Amino acid sequence: MNSIWKRHEPDAPAVPRLRLVLALIVTSCWGQTGPPYVIKTVAGSSNSTSSGPATAAVLQYPRAVAVDGAGNLYIADGGANGIRKVTAGIISTFSPAAAGDVKADSAGNVFYSNATSVHKISASGTDTTLATGSFGPGLSNNSSSFPQAGIAVDRQGNIYIADWFSNVVRMVSTDGKTQTVAGVGVANNTGDGGLATSAAV
Repeated sequence: MNSIWKRHEPDAPAVPRLRLVLALIVTSCWGQTGPPYVIKTVAGSSNSTSSGPATAAVLQYPRAVAVDGAGNLYIADGGANGIRKVTAGIISTFSPAAAGDVKADSAGNVFYSNATSVHKISASGTDTTLATGSFGPGLSNNSSSFPQAGIAVDRQGNIYIADWFSNVVRMVSTDGKTQTVAGVGVANNTGDGGLATSAAV
């Protein structure tokens, strides 16, 4: 059985997400006590439901989760080769695309990576390929993919790709251009204090 868990603070006023995360870090690092927290399953069970209540659905090796501006939860369901969406406790298949990582923004766009590419699914449902394994300057000629690359999205809509196969981090800007923003293609941890594009990662 695979499940998605979250912490829930009962009978307490809502607090900004960032403040809650910082409070948890402080408690962990300095041993300070705080309000009680309860671990709650929000998706996943041993049943075979593909839609309906999220807590009655089967998840097959969930790899990543993301939350959009409206509070919808997206799950990269690895074994099922798809992206699941949970809205108000109800789960559905958002996309049949296999995804290693998934991110969402405040505009309702969803981004995901697979074995060879990074994609954007717009709020209207259009799936666009943003980058493939053979893109961009500086890419190793020996690399034809970045399997299950980690991705991130900034407030401007730029996409960052952890191309671990080539030991670099790449950025796809909103105009579709790709550039290396960190790493020289060598696996190491040198270069602190200097340009990111001159460092080994």
